[in-house]
Amino acid sequence: MTLIERILVSDVMNQEVIVCRASDTIETVVMAMIKYGISGMPVIDARERVIGVISEKDIARVLAKRSGLSKSSQIRTSLEWLLFAGTHGGFASEKMASLISLMKNETVKDHMSAPPVMVSTRASLRDALRLMVEKRVNRLPVVDKNRLVGIITRGDVMSFLARELWDL
Repeated sequence: MTLIERILVSDVMNQEVIVCRASDTIETVVMAMIKYGISGMPVIDARERVIGVISEKDIARVLAKRSGLSKSSQIRTSLEWLLFAGTHGGFASEKMASLISLMKNETVKDHMSAPPVMVSTRASLRDALRLMVEKRVNRLPVVDKNRLVGIITRGDVMSFLARELWDL
């Protein structure tokens, strides 16, 4: 049995999960992403069940479409700048103003990825990685009996493997 088959998700996951609600604005989510240095988060309902995931990619896709850019990657790195410009009144164009308006007025529920791809605390690291690759996601909410207990990201996996394999 290999290392990634022996190690459980619960051994690698981050238990401190930044979450949002479907009713939160895109602006609120972007500010949280910037504040906590994350690129996505689970979306929970009133009973704290995971109902989706919102990521920079989801937000960038909408902003790119609304701005007429062909690729969301052209705008993904600009989320922090967009938020700054919107909160400091520095709009270069009407189009930019409409993008900021989107962030202030539209909610997570309209742009989140749902249903969420999740993993159990008892799953192996291999199973989690397989899910990430197959579903093309960078993070998985970790659940135990349908309750959110953590999150595991590709970065968490890489850090764990670096520590275990190369003693970094």
